[in-house]
Amino acid sequence: MEMESLKILYDHYKESNSLRKQAEKDRNKFFVLLCVFEMLSFLVWVNPVKAMALMTLAIILGSGIDGKDTLDTISGWDAQFLFGNTVLQTFLWVLIVYATVRYVQATMYVERQYSYLDSLENAISQKTNGMIFSREGANYRGNNNYPMVLNFIDLYYKMFSPILFLAINTMRIRMEWTQQSTVTLSLICDSILYLAVLIVTWFYFFEIHSTITTWCKRHIPFLNRIATALRNLLKAV
Repeated sequence: MEMESLKILYDHYKESNSLRKQAEKDRNKFFVLLCVFEMLSFLVWVNPVKAMALMTLAIILGSGIDGKDTLDTISGWDAQFLFGNTVLQTFLWVLIVYATVRYVQATMYVERQYSYLDSLENAISQKTNGMIFSREGANYRGNNNYPMVLNFIDLYYKMFSPILFLAINTMRIRMEWTQQSTVTLSLICDSILYLAVLIVTWFYFFEIHSTITTWCKRHIPFLNRIATALRNLLKAV
């Protein structure tokens, strides 16, 4: 009976670890995509004409049209036409929202799996007469054993990147509002998509940094009230 229980635990551990590895692959893939889309968004902020031309070129090349014909077509287009192509700008916002959501989903899944795998490893260790079974658990992730360079890389992914991407998106939506004299449908759509990125990034940042979250709740009460209101609203919806 004990061996059967151990076998079930170990099979479940292997399956859970396999799912975690697949989620890590998805997380890395969507992070790369997010970097590409944010680079395009930054280019839109710096040079909208070239950014729209680059996006149009990528779409046309992706459709299978000959590259030389594509370049000739792009070079013959009027720059003002490209700059006024609000459809591409909104399409880029949609891509950013999609990549952000999928990246956050994959990252949160991986983070939850580490705690779950840790509990499974402890359960397996107890059934193996105290043998060390902690590949993904406390034996590796403890403060004394985790390499500092990996801590720095972890900080880059979880703190620097979200702040940088959010800053790029904020500058871009601000540019769209300042460059349009009237409120258009495309501007409203872009603003809604920006708010979606802002809210997802907000919850992701404070969910992933428990220490920062605790400090903000203690010293910045209005942030806690905003987060609570948003959480209640999302639950109600």
